[in-house]
This record gives sequence, C-alpha cells and structure tokens, in this order.
Amino acid sequence: MSPTTRISEMIKASGPPQIAAWRLMLETHADLMERFEVVFRDSHGLSLTEFDTLINMPPDTPIRHRDLVQSLVVTRSALSRLLRRFEERGIVTQTADVDDQRGIRVALTPEGVELREAAAKSNAEVIFSAFSGLTVEEADTLYELVSKIRPEGAGTES
Repeated sequence: MSPTTRISEMIKASGPPQIAAWRLMLETHADLMERFEVVFRDSHGLSLTEFDTLINMPPDTPIRHRDLVQSLVVTRSALSRLLRRFEERGIVTQTADVDDQRGIRVALTPEGVELREAAAKSNAEVIFSAFSGLTVEEADTLYELVSKIRPEGAGTES
C-alpha cells in the first residue's frame, strides 16, 4: 500500500462497502471543496463562504438579510461582517427595509451581478471537470443512488 492510498481504498479492501463508499464520498467532497477554494480565491477573490453568500443572492432583486441568512450556514453576525466587506468592495448595497425598519435589504450592484455570474461559471466548470469521467446517464444514476442514502430519522416528523 502506497503512502497516498486513500482511507476509502483501505476500508474497501477489508471492511463493509457502505463505510468505504461513505469515506470515498467524504474524500471526494474534501477534494472538490479544496478545488473550489483555490478557483474562487485565485479567479474572483472570494472565499467559499463569500461565494455561497453571493450565489444565494438574487441577481435582480434585493433580499432581506434575515431571508439570506436562512439559506446559508453562517451566523447573523458573520453574515453582517461579510456583507460589510462586500459593500466596501462595491459588490452589494444595504438599505433599511421599508416594510420592517429593524430589517435590512441587500442588493447586488452591477459589479456584484457580474462577479456572481463569473463565479457561478467557475463553479460549473469545476463541477463539469470533476464529473468528466461520467456519462450523462452515469451522472443520472449516481444522483439516483445517492438519493437512496437516508440517515435514520431524516425526513420524518419529530
């Protein structure tokens, strides 16, 4: 076994295939996230969290801060700091919500829309490159197979 042998390969050789498959999914996810991080940073000056925030903002209409935070995995305070940095870069504008004076609406500037489109294109390129070894039919089959994986209690009422 070489020093670069993946843990998933070792598990597959001697352990349950379900655990090997799970480990392979984790390893592949980590590899993809690393690639996204490099591409977003080098091509667009964005972190993964910044990209996630940008891609979750509608390109043509403001969004309430509280609605945006619900679609992200960040705290409200972290989002506020991130949006301030975006505002300093000229990517977004923030205004008081006329319907809720305690709220804030965030909108992409034309520069923000352009950055969002460019980063989304880079995102798709990384994904298509990663999946280039699969046919469309195989990708569809992979989707169907992964859709069958369900943690106990997932999707059930409490």
